[in-house]
Amino acid sequence: MPFVEVEDGRLYYDVSGKGPSLVLIHGAWASHEWWRWQVPELSRDYQVLSIDVRGHGKSSPLKRAYSVDGFTRDLEILLQKAVRPVSASSWISPHRENMIARLSDFLVKKKGSRGK
Repeated sequence: MPFVEVEDGRLYYDVSGKGPSLVLIHGAWASHEWWRWQVPELSRDYQVLSIDVRGHGKSSPLKRAYSVDGFTRDLEILLQKAVRPVSASSWISPHRENMIARLSDFLVKKKGSRGK
């Protein structure tokens, strides 16, 4: 079982398939199992990373109140250690745009550092 160490805990993730990376993020009160019916089909063309966010599934339980910034930091650490993502899916409103902007900055920096 793959885990990534993060601040005060660890995150579980599952990887399937080969190709460009696709990150699947479950909603509240769910786990990586939320995507169990989609992963086999998606993994035909993509390397699919499905995660358990902190406090869900096999990831570490919450030790204090969780925030979108905390979630974003966890996700950035996971992406740095586990995979080079191309696309991410999430339904974390109303903070979704801020999270996507931070992840986009991360991806641009990561892309710029590859091969140079």
